[in-house]
Amino acid sequence: MGKALHTGEGEQAPAPGAPSNTITPIGGLNQESVPDVLLKWAAPDTSHGLQAAVAPDSQPLWNLYLLCWDGAHWRPSRLLTGVEDFLPAAIDLGPPVGRGLALVVREGKAQIAYPVIFQVKDHSAALLWDSQADESRYQPLLQGQVTFQARAVTPAEMTVAGRANPGLLQVSPSGNRGFQARAVYRWDGKAFIPAKTEYSANPDYTIYRFISALHLHDYRSAYALVVPAEFLKSDSPTVDTFRHYIQDNLPEFLRNEVFEAPELLADSADEHMFVLSTPEKRYVYHPVFSNDGKFLLTGLTRAQAALPSEPFSP
Repeated sequence: MGKALHTGEGEQAPAPGAPSNTITPIGGLNQESVPDVLLKWAAPDTSHGLQAAVAPDSQPLWNLYLLCWDGAHWRPSRLLTGVEDFLPAAIDLGPPVGRGLALVVREGKAQIAYPVIFQVKDHSAALLWDSQADESRYQPLLQGQVTFQARAVTPAEMTVAGRANPGLLQVSPSGNRGFQARAVYRWDGKAFIPAKTEYSANPDYTIYRFISALHLHDYRSAYALVVPAEFLKSDSPTVDTFRHYIQDNLPEFLRNEVFEAPELLADSADEHMFVLSTPEKRYVYHPVFSNDGKFLLTGLTRAQAALPSEPFSP
């Protein structure tokens, strides 16, 4: 046990203010009378002395182990190391795996959730799937929540809900801009793979889709996101007139540009403003949307803002 937990006989007392190690029974992993136990063990801070006081605003890191009783001894399995925050869940992965242990690791101020799946068999745990692995098809969401839903005859489903982090419209990881997404993943025997993703309509979702469509020169899809007569100020608008308007007035949308949706004050008169910064210019865009719940663009004006001056260095 000591070897598995990286401890030795000469270990000293914990430093003042150090986090407390905890053990938590995890039901549903086995059919025996003694439940398996999840051990949360504070990872040693090698950057300070053993007796150094812990900073009050520091975030402890944890090593996680599963302890299984085999009838005579507790058998430890090392799960994860250096974890800030996590949530455990026992899930059914169907045959041939059977019962599994899901650990949902939460990272950073954006609270991005990354699930990790283990098989529990013969009193030990083995890694099955890591959502951060290179071959994973998992798409993390900002302020994400991961839940598992049991199914009667099929493996459990995984649902991820949170704020989307679109590449062409960058948002602050800890902010409120962007749009909500809900993705369902299904277990294929080796990994959770995406089955469907739904997005909640709002102005930022319209902006993102508008940028994405024009990025691909898909004028028809971008045209479907506007109220043509109002956006083009024309009595007889067409997709072709819309194409010419974009090419003449907003050509940067057709290039490989990345826009930003900055955080603004809640009572700002233009809370859906977005910007494009280039080495030469900084554009500020002011969109106007329809009031019918579809959030279609009725107008989009552009202003050029001054670039921030370089900091003075003596």
